[in-house]
Amino acid sequence: METNELAEKKLVDFFTKNGKEIRYKKGGVIIRPDDPPPGIYYIKKGYVQVYSITENGSGRLHIIYKPDDVFSLTWALNDEQKELFYEAMDDVFLIKVDKKDFLRFIYLDHASTLVLLQRLIRIFSMFSDRINDLEVAKTYPRIIACLLFFVCQYGKPVEEGKGKTTDPYIIIAPITHQIIANFSSMTRETASREMSLLEKKKIIFYKNHLIVINGLKNLKKELSKSLEVS
Repeated sequence: METNELAEKKLVDFFTKNGKEIRYKKGGVIIRPDDPPPGIYYIKKGYVQVYSITENGSGRLHIIYKPDDVFSLTWALNDEQKELFYEAMDDVFLIKVDKKDFLRFIYLDHASTLVLLQRLIRIFSMFSDRINDLEVAKTYPRIIACLLFFVCQYGKPVEEGKGKTTDPYIIIAPITHQIIANFSSMTRETASREMSLLEKKKIIFYKNHLIVINGLKNLKKELSKSLEVS
């Protein structure tokens, strides 16, 4: 049995050797609901948000894909196309392969198929966590739960100087207040207000337009306190 590391490498090699590299600028729409996906995509660099438009015209964020992710898998495996937009959150570099070539590859390479299955399970787990977060009625703890989710998926520790005891994390995906609002099912104004409160309490701050959690333990403690109040 191949290791996951080797299978991941073979998956990337397949896209690199058989695909076409495409660049999208920030805000560029990669897939629209009314157009069948033109292929299967591997993200070489950047972040892609997937969202739908509600009846009142607001956005509802479903998931954010990060570097090394593969998307259009539902369409590839089930011929099922959701009413979703795929949009570049920053400058995105993708590698696109033909659907038939992709299906032939995963049919012959079982180790890579297992890797993709593990990724699909991760996405399912992310949706389960999101449902739990949305059950929180109050907006303030819901925002905190949202940030904890983003830290788990897109965060990395911040290097600190000698003697520091906090545990800051930076969310390296380009998360805006609008994205937080869409993800948490609230207005942008409400999300901005709750984020400002966290900033005033020095629980979060910004570095190069990215959100930094000033101590992961502090954020978790604030969530516990806010849930007790609510």
